[in-house]
Amino acid sequence: MAESRAGLPIASESQTTCVRSAKLIGVATVGIGTFEQYGREQSRLLGVCSEIEGLANEFATTRTRVESELEPTGATMPPGTVTTMLAEARRRLTSSTIEVGVFGNVKRGKSTLVNALVGRAVSSTSVTPETAVPVWIESGEFQSMVIREDGSIEEVADASVAAEMATQRHVRKELPGRRVVRVVQQLPISWVPAGLRLVDTPGLDDPNDAALYEELTLAELDRVAAAVFVFCSPPGPAGEELRLLRALGERGVDKAFLVCNFYPDHWSDQDTRHQVSEYIESVVSGAAGGGVRPDDVRVYAVSARDGLAAAQRGSPDDFASSGMEALRADLERFLAADALPRLLSAATQRVRAARDVLLDAVLERKQILTNPHLLDSVRETRERELADSRGRLAALVSD
Repeated sequence: MAESRAGLPIASESQTTCVRSAKLIGVATVGIGTFEQYGREQSRLLGVCSEIEGLANEFATTRTRVESELEPTGATMPPGTVTTMLAEARRRLTSSTIEVGVFGNVKRGKSTLVNALVGRAVSSTSVTPETAVPVWIESGEFQSMVIREDGSIEEVADASVAAEMATQRHVRKELPGRRVVRVVQQLPISWVPAGLRLVDTPGLDDPNDAALYEELTLAELDRVAAAVFVFCSPPGPAGEELRLLRALGERGVDKAFLVCNFYPDHWSDQDTRHQVSEYIESVVSGAAGGGVRPDDVRVYAVSARDGLAAAQRGSPDDFASSGMEALRADLERFLAADALPRLLSAATQRVRAARDVLLDAVLERKQILTNPHLLDSVRETRERELADSRGRLAALVSD
């Protein structure tokens, strides 16, 4: 341990280590391209949070005798600053959710597409307009919940029952104030990381209650990072769908995936698939205005029904043949390379700020403890106190 000229310790070995460690903590994020890489980077940043927190606790509890002599001159951190920054970083890393919404008119196969993406029937399908409220699909342990108008949350043991509660026939039977406004389906999904949510939305042009369904759907559109727009062949894009595409720029949607879900007879003819895809691309490019850039228009030709059947059978080749694999792969690529890094960037900024606050405080402490003028002041104070004590002792002896 180093000694000052006053014979007082300048800095402990642990404080020297604290300075060195704070300097070496690496906070910069690395490039990610898959959900697996995102998970590793997420875990690394959470580890950095714990490392900084440990050093901050050490800083707060380890003090030398000379620091006590220097109070209130000694270095301090603003109370709770590092803790608050780390808590916000952890919240973003563990609780932030990126939403991918599936939109379109009624009977375009939106729910079937969602079910195909997750490989399980989590959203109800029917030959008549079906989805009445948004269905949130998240990766996790098996759990189904319904949220009602009054804010209450009800757990549902059977996922199929929860899916039924999102349908028009169920919602119409419920009493005002107690109607279901959202269904949440959680289940293990291998390709979906924590923090990603798929949203199946009501059809936009449903004649049963068009205004309500549009309100629910547009509320979801305001939150999503990516939007999957489902058309159908026949007939192709409708006016309402194109109007919604025009609103993308106003609503801050970062990416749109245009999906043409083919009926079986059209899907079996490759020439028809190609012609319809080209037609949709030209229509969307011309009609979407600033919402979708012409050079960013790609139509994914899929058979959602075949994709769901392949996923349920566990057949990767058939899933790829249905067109669903290409859509899912590009969704993952976009989220992993663009949307997820934004989450990491926001968390990284807070972790870096916490590290810098700690480092500044530690370096300030080191500067104080190695400042000869401050140490001279301590020594002079001690010498005065010693001289005064000697005088008092001499007086006592003489008496």
